[in-house]
Amino acid sequence: MSKKTVEKGYLPGYHESLPDQLSKDRYGSKLELIEVKKVPYSKISDIVFSKYGGVNKRARTESKVPISSHDEILDFLSNVKAFCDSKPAVMALMKEFSDAYVPSSINEDLPPVLSTYFDKELSTAEYDTVMSVCEQKLFIYDINAKEQIAVEERTRKQANSRLWFRMRTGRVTASKFKSACVTDPLKPSHSLIMSICHPELVKFTNEATKWGCNHEAAAKEAYFQVQDNRHQGLKIEESGFFISTEYGFLGATPDGLVSCKCCGNGVIEIKCPFCQKDKDLTECMKDKNFCLESTPDGKHQLKRNHPYFYQVNINNFFLL
Repeated sequence: MSKKTVEKGYLPGYHESLPDQLSKDRYGSKLELIEVKKVPYSKISDIVFSKYGGVNKRARTESKVPISSHDEILDFLSNVKAFCDSKPAVMALMKEFSDAYVPSSINEDLPPVLSTYFDKELSTAEYDTVMSVCEQKLFIYDINAKEQIAVEERTRKQANSRLWFRMRTGRVTASKFKSACVTDPLKPSHSLIMSICHPELVKFTNEATKWGCNHEAAAKEAYFQVQDNRHQGLKIEESGFFISTEYGFLGATPDGLVSCKCCGNGVIEIKCPFCQKDKDLTECMKDKNFCLESTPDGKHQLKRNHPYFYQVNINNFFLL
């Protein structure tokens, strides 16, 4: 490319790189840009896929396939629905089939998802204003026994259930209870707020969480083997997400529900600490961060200031 061509500004974006005054002298004080507000769309059959200004060499023929009537489309989709295990997305656009695509989290027998109450204007409001509005909106946490049961039953897949995340949104769950108790109400932990308001966004997986998930079933089976001979009719069942009917901002998902004829109902909370995986209990007890401590009579108990102690007590709260 010649020097003359460059000086004339034929390179794309050349004028933007020139000093303001030089740019005005060469190209005028204002560059007019063509505005295109509405671009009409075309059928794929009418689009020419060739070089701009070229000729479309592909011969065009009129489509001889007749357009289906509404009744024919309904009949076809009805057959698809009858023989298809999944739900085709296109059927969500048809009012005759759309009811089946309504998310379960907004069904009448479930409480509303709290994120639907988000008010963008309050994100820049003063603290006192936000607190005042929050006090007026406490009714959003109201939940009755029927809704509580429905949520628990439909979230027993726990982390594999999207509804589980949606129902946790805006609620202090058992695993976050200690953090909520110790954080400064006037300046709460940002990470804590994020985990409460956006639980689905802050989920993560690492070696420790994988270790816990991979060994949870084995730990539950080991518990059953030890306790089965000590109780009458011992049963362990899966647990979903419990929401308090009295304090709707509290929720918990125990690792299991246990029951027997001699002691009644209880909960199981399983912990498989990755950092202690190669140690026995005696060695673990030497770690000041370990969850257990020895009692004067030689037994073991949860440390009263440990997050697990808060978590287990919230789990037990839902049995009262």
